[in-house]
Amino acid sequence: MSLRGSLKHIARHSLPGVAVIPSRQAEWWRSVPTFPFNGRWHTAFCHVFNCGWPPSRMTERAVELGLADTWLTNVEGPVTEVGAVTPYYWPGRVSRIVDPGDDHPRVTDHASLFDLDFAQTNVLCLSTLEHIGSGEYGQPKGARGPLDALVHLTAACEGYLITVPFGWHSEVDSTIFTEKPPLPARYLVRSVDGNDWRECGALEARVPFQETEKQSSRAWSNGLAILSRGGGL
Repeated sequence: MSLRGSLKHIARHSLPGVAVIPSRQAEWWRSVPTFPFNGRWHTAFCHVFNCGWPPSRMTERAVELGLADTWLTNVEGPVTEVGAVTPYYWPGRVSRIVDPGDDHPRVTDHASLFDLDFAQTNVLCLSTLEHIGSGEYGQPKGARGPLDALVHLTAACEGYLITVPFGWHSEVDSTIFTEKPPLPARYLVRSVDGNDWRECGALEARVPFQETEKQSSRAWSNGLAILSRGGGL
């Protein structure tokens, strides 16, 4: 395995919060972005794997993990994660992780979320809902999609934190990024340049994905919906 491959494997499977930072970007340590949400300031999460660090453009994952960090610190009771995200940053922080297609060793349930009961647990679901039923990322392709999943995940659970990007799934966009979503939601929008996020209304968060030269047009989300119930945020 190459040195680059070894570092990626370590970041994905072993050490939480590890980032290989070039010396020219040493200011990362002094300039971690913060963003306002629900009346308080949160710290964005910087990581070499699918987050990035300033001054480079960071992905929306940095904001999602910043919120998830606060939520996991404050939420009471067991947590079940749907869609394996936290194992790549905080291995072991969430003990039960549901993902039918991810081969990370921390995944405990290689099963469809529709086959599981979420009563008496809190649900964490980061940028996963929009992939349900699509066949993407190892998710089974089927007739039951994101909105069915939203009902199943939230009907009986104690509390939840669910984040959804705008621009990936048209039905999700038209249902959640509206002034009357099916569940209470708050929204964040990214600045045109830089890593600044701010809270906004549903319609203002309807910003297309970021286009880059090196990645596809769906590389970065610029608008997020955050759905939460119970303590944590």
